Amino acid sequence: MVAVQDLEYTHCYFCGENKTSPLYSIKGFRGDPRSFSVVQCAVCSLVYINPRYSEEENLALYRDAYYANSAVDPSGKIRSFLTDKENKIKDHKIEVSYIKKYKGGGRILDVGTAAGFFLEALDGPWVKYGVDISAFALSHIKDSAVQMFHGTLLEAHYDDNYFDVIYVGHTLDRLIDMKQNIAEMKRILKKDGIILVTIPNINSLCARLFKEKFRLLYSNHLIYFSTKTLGSFLHEVGLYIQDVKYPFYRTSFFSWKELHKNIAKIILQKLCNTMHIKTNMVSPPFWGNVMSVVIGVRSA
Repeated sequence: MVAVQDLEYTHCYFCGENKTSPLYSIKGFRGDPRSFSVVQCAVCSLVYINPRYSEEENLALYRDAYYANSAVDPSGKIRSFLTDKENKIKDHKIEVSYIKKYKGGGRILDVGTAAGFFLEALDGPWVKYGVDISAFALSHIKDSAVQMFHGTLLEAHYDDNYFDVIYVGHTLDRLIDMKQNIAEMKRILKKDGIILVTIPNINSLCARLFKEKFRLLYSNHLIYFSTKTLGSFLHEVGLYIQDVKYPFYRTSFFSWKELHKNIAKIILQKLCNTMHIKTNMVSPPFWGNVMSVVIGVRSA
């Protein structure tokens, strides 16, 4: 158990400047009594948590309890990472369909693989690799063909130009050393390979309307990307955005029964914003909240 530590101030992850505008104050992750500030860089527009967890405390967030314990999601549903396997695999199959438009097999690496649900969702002639900091999560991967590495991507030391596909699902935005990780992915990716990154979209309709009540604002998500700010990081190392998908309608978060209620909630929030009326409504699951970004290697 890592004791609660002082939060650490950081300069902008992209441009290195220390000029920010405060956006919101949000609650700490899973019962953490501290408040966390969401800020926006005044120079490059990147949105991030500042101050943030220390590196030690950030890593400790993803110990056994993160996967085994239940938590209440923003819709009031009780979820557990491990017991939600069926829904997660359903959602991963949608991401797999994005990959199949570019690659049908080869070496594939899951960065932040956890219990391996994404790798389990794959079909076809894949050689599967997974890297994660949690030995507990990795122990739940029962497929002996998966080549697992316990540690960080930077510690794995894969060969240059090795992978056909790299998948990074809801992980990139949680990394303190995010810039180094993007550069490392570029190094180990084949020249004709692709990266699929799935992350919250800070420029979504719901994020803009609901502000601090956007359902995907958590203090353990250290960085909040738009396609523009993500593209800046990629361009710096010779990568580029090939396509952007917004998974929702076939995911486990979609319900025809709830759709009209969610649309009504969005309209009501828009009206309240216009009339400067404060509400406590949390944004609903909706199209655009999450983005899956297909990334390629830029030609020299």
